[in-house]
Amino acid sequence: MTSRRFTIYVFSFIVAASVLFAAVKLSLTPQAVTSPLPTNILSKPQTTALPTETFPSVSFSEISGATGIDFKYDSGSLGDFHLTETLGGGLAVFDYNSDGNLDLFFVQGGTLSPRDHPSQSNRLFRNNGDGTFRDVTEEAGLQSRHYGHGCAVGDYDNDGDSDLYVSNFGTDSFYRNNGNGTFTDITEIAGLGCHLSGTGCAFGDFDSDGQLDLYVANYITLDLNMPPCYDALGLRIYCPPPHHPGQADVLYRNNGDGTFSDISDSSGIGSLNGRGLGVLIADLNDDGRVDIYVANDATSNYYFENTGEFTFSEKALQSGLAVNRDGVAEGSMGIAYGDLDGDHKEELFITNYIDETHTLYRSLSSDIWEDETQRMGLAPLTRSMIGWGTQFVDFNNDSHLDIFIANGNINNVEKETGEPYAMEPQLLYNNGNNQLLDMSDQSGTYFTQRWNGRSAAFGDLDKDGDIDIVVTHLNQPIAILRNELNPKISTLQETTSNINRFLIIQLVGNPSRPSNRQAIGARILAKWGDRHVTRSVISGGSYLSSSSPFIHFGIDPGQAQAELEIQWPSGYVQSILHPLTTDQSGDAWLVVEGTDPVPLPGWNTVR
Repeated sequence: MTSRRFTIYVFSFIVAASVLFAAVKLSLTPQAVTSPLPTNILSKPQTTALPTETFPSVSFSEISGATGIDFKYDSGSLGDFHLTETLGGGLAVFDYNSDGNLDLFFVQGGTLSPRDHPSQSNRLFRNNGDGTFRDVTEEAGLQSRHYGHGCAVGDYDNDGDSDLYVSNFGTDSFYRNNGNGTFTDITEIAGLGCHLSGTGCAFGDFDSDGQLDLYVANYITLDLNMPPCYDALGLRIYCPPPHHPGQADVLYRNNGDGTFSDISDSSGIGSLNGRGLGVLIADLNDDGRVDIYVANDATSNYYFENTGEFTFSEKALQSGLAVNRDGVAEGSMGIAYGDLDGDHKEELFITNYIDETHTLYRSLSSDIWEDETQRMGLAPLTRSMIGWGTQFVDFNNDSHLDIFIANGNINNVEKETGEPYAMEPQLLYNNGNNQLLDMSDQSGTYFTQRWNGRSAAFGDLDKDGDIDIVVTHLNQPIAILRNELNPKISTLQETTSNINRFLIIQLVGNPSRPSNRQAIGARILAKWGDRHVTRSVISGGSYLSSSSPFIHFGIDPGQAQAELEIQWPSGYVQSILHPLTTDQSGDAWLVVEGTDPVPLPGWNTVR
């Protein structure tokens, strides 16, 4: 959502001379935004046809209608063009009642205008385990009428139940999970409840004491009475981000007694005013401490390196993570993180505004990253899109991470300019040879339709070993995309020897070591055959959302055992050599720090 610049011609009259035309580049003003239409936005990104022999057997069915979920994020837009109306709301994929099924929580909006508009509540849907969900918002105690944006899931008290933080325009909310299917609002008691324009948020153990702390990104200071903005055709549009002062983010320390302390200033976090949206908590420099990455809108992105004892060094610029290859700060929204090329060093993928391209940063060392967008062929695939929710996920269980992107526009001027308002989502297939191929058109009808996408979260909702996608849209119903990877066995004699399988792992840290119970910051180095794969337990990522905490591996056919090295947040390194069930479609393990794997109940591992 970065501000575009435009060129106007200033007429100067020189006495007894000719008329001089001078092109002068000016910044946008609140009264008039006259950015020309980019020449390339009307064409659909080029789709690369996949050879038949390499086509991945993955497609998605949109099944929200069959699940019983009827949620739609309401931006509350009444024609006043408040910028935060364009952000949408996040969601969480998590098991709130510890029954082994992943449930869904959706953040709701409302209205920012001082006039009557029916407000709706955030919604929690319980997974019944049979493909349907039930609305349990009221009985769970999660009714809320705030104007919401983001959410984060974390077991802040290490009692085994997932607690929930919701960021709002105004006062945020924090809900303690009571362990009986209900939540209690303890925002004030816990010393939380930031009063700014909250967006992305995520838990992380920043001092390695086994207790989860909390980072909350904030967006802009919104003037509800600011002068309107217009484009070159005189159409009213949302005033771009640079017209709004950015806000400082907030860092809360977990005191270990059920309360938090705001340490934004002492940690150095509070000294910068960005326009934060996506937030990622992960160990970016492989030093054993989780760091913070923030996708800022029309401002350089942040990389807060954790230097210990709750102090951070903002190193985005010197590390190559602040701007793109051209040195330009982009309109950044979503964040994907994972080992895209199999070199045991994770990459960062950032979704950005139209005509900027999304940006892929490759880790060259623990301190240096490089913009690889052009080399990986991502520029032509993403330049005409506005990206939001995203993540690296192995959708076809071939052990290579693919990319999902939710796209959608800000201003609805399609009728007058041709610039699309709703946009097709994208699925980029990783063929394992440093190539990302656009397979969107071949991945189900949802990908051939246009949506005003916003957040996205990921998890195996039906426990069949492949990863499903949940997407929210701005003022449109949500989408639940069931992964149809599992092949149909045509005869009783057919075996699974040529079929990719899966390995699902749930890590549980030991707070007495100390590791946080969610194992945020843990890393698994897995090996089978000649394949080496790295996965990390992250917090946040994507856009305003929280995905399933389970680690997912695709397994090559015919592998009989997996060799794992688990690097726990406590520093403990655990080695596991465990057989794989080759006559089944996959395995699901629970690994408690320092103990051998045990089966996770309920996963469909039988062909």
